[in-house]
Amino acid sequence: MSKLYIAAAATKLIGKGQLDSKKPLVQYLPELRGKVENADRITLEQLVQHHSGIPNFTDSPDFRWDKPFKNNEKTLELVLNKPARFEHGLRYEYSNTNYLLLGHILDNTLGYSHHQYIEEAILRPLQLKSTFSLLSQANPERVMSEYVVGCPHNVKGNDFIEPGTSMAATAQEVGLFLTALHNGSLLNNKEQSIYAGLYSFELAGLPEFGSLLCRYRCCYHSVHEHQQRQSLEFFRNYAQAPSQDLRNHNTLHVP
Repeated sequence: MSKLYIAAAATKLIGKGQLDSKKPLVQYLPELRGKVENADRITLEQLVQHHSGIPNFTDSPDFRWDKPFKNNEKTLELVLNKPARFEHGLRYEYSNTNYLLLGHILDNTLGYSHHQYIEEAILRPLQLKSTFSLLSQANPERVMSEYVVGCPHNVKGNDFIEPGTSMAATAQEVGLFLTALHNGSLLNNKEQSIYAGLYSFELAGLPEFGSLLCRYRCCYHSVHEHQQRQSLEFFRNYAQAPSQDLRNHNTLHVP
């Protein structure tokens, strides 16, 4: 779900004319020419929509959930010079690499960290004080256990730094963000139109997630990659609950 915050940030920059969703990847990251197949044709929009065909770095046998790299360049190297999974634009396949690249594009465009931009343009206006760009910013005693299919270890303590995998928030604030994303309190009319072109809409206007790679446990509810619709209702219900009922609820890592 960190990816939704990045998509919202990209939407705002597209609306300001600082990014163009139709321009190719190499226009923003020219160093990837010859290292990412179809980099001269994959568009920013296709990165957002997971239509790029770029391999997912977390699928690499050299990626370790229990000991992730602390350098994004090292992470990106896992997929450089690898064949495309499919011809870009032809189908959907979830890839964390898409948002790793989008994070770099945002950083380069802004001239500073996209984390700072998300804080200034999204979190502060919505008064989301329990949403964090990095897990290390959250109180570790309030972070829920986190497990990944195929990894036997609790990866709760891992501070994933890759764009699109790093954020943490309470369930209530995730719900508040999702609500604001579509009710006009975060995106103006122009930005909502742009966002609608980047995401398909389900569940009365809320977006269909790609897939949630981790399972979260909070108040005996479970959110899993095969339960996207239930997860949306779950977070929306938290957003609508009285804040005093949620003051002791824990923080979720929201890749």
